[in-house]
Amino acid sequence: MEENDQEQYLPEDLLGLHSSEAARALAADRRDYALRRLVDWYRRQGAFADRAVMEPSRFRVVDDVPEGANPFSREEALEWLERERVNLLGMVRLASESGWHVDVIALCDGPLWASQEQNEHYSDTLVALQAAIESAAEIADPVAEARMRSLRGQLLMECGELVEAHEECAQAVAVAERAEHRRVLASALEVQGKVLHARGEFAEAVGNFERARRLGEEPGLPHAMREYLMGKSLSCLGRHDEALEAFRTALGRIAEIPGDQRASAWIAVAAARVHQALGQHEQAIPALREAISATRARQALVELAEELELLADSLAATGRPGARDCLEEALAIYEQVQSPSAERVLGKLGTSEGTSGGGELA
Repeated sequence: MEENDQEQYLPEDLLGLHSSEAARALAADRRDYALRRLVDWYRRQGAFADRAVMEPSRFRVVDDVPEGANPFSREEALEWLERERVNLLGMVRLASESGWHVDVIALCDGPLWASQEQNEHYSDTLVALQAAIESAAEIADPVAEARMRSLRGQLLMECGELVEAHEECAQAVAVAERAEHRRVLASALEVQGKVLHARGEFAEAVGNFERARRLGEEPGLPHAMREYLMGKSLSCLGRHDEALEAFRTALGRIAEIPGDQRASAWIAVAAARVHQALGQHEQAIPALREAISATRARQALVELAEELELLADSLAATGRPGARDCLEEALAIYEQVQSPSAERVLGKLGTSEGTSGGGELA
């Protein structure tokens, strides 16, 4: 048995099929047929779940478009992805061992990535993406290889492994350039830009985002997120007016996508930070209140705590009531998730003694 990062146990061979009496009784061709059908079923259901959770038009190098009506609502798809995640990982391993390389790539780029975006399982997903990189190289598919390297580089960045992330993204960009595929190159440049930003190389990050922009605008969310990322790097360079313009462009693009509250909240908070840096707290407050409302609805606790803390800063700066209430709620969340940010908020609460704690909660 193997233990994964969620303290669950994976059968050494998928679902016990290889080692079961039934599998041993099957002739080799029948066994292969059964395994082939199993992988096909997970790939098809995974494609449905991916499209119920993520934007259907997002870039996928293996664009599985299953026939028929999607059987999942968003909530059902989320539940299915989490429930079947271990089996999806098993399918990736089975497909890799069987030489079904396109299946490896499709499963990683589709349902496993959708699952990762909703519920972070870094170690398992990193292993799966490495298998996808190897599969793409095996079938000489540079577009898929660049995409899988970009996704792996992003996860390494999120894990704080910036040196390895930088190396992975450099390879992704190089492979994408050889492939001469504009969309995958733009995506690779964008992820590399995120890593550069995380390394504090803000001017270089802006250069990446500008180059990605020149490769062509994608509709909706991809373009909005690129402008958002550029705005964040511009603000770190002190180019606040340009940053705010990038955020306005991003919000305009997000408005074209019904129901996408997560990205709009991120952009609003980033713009609020710039207003705060400029001392424009009156402009920051409504943006933060709107973001907090959306984040509450999503029940994203850590993001909510960060937004409450920012709102408290602006309320205190303008002498408005409610700052202490925001800090106390943020502190409760940080303590619940055992975040080191709790200590910072405790310090702010200590300096806010004597200020009004009245007023509505955000």
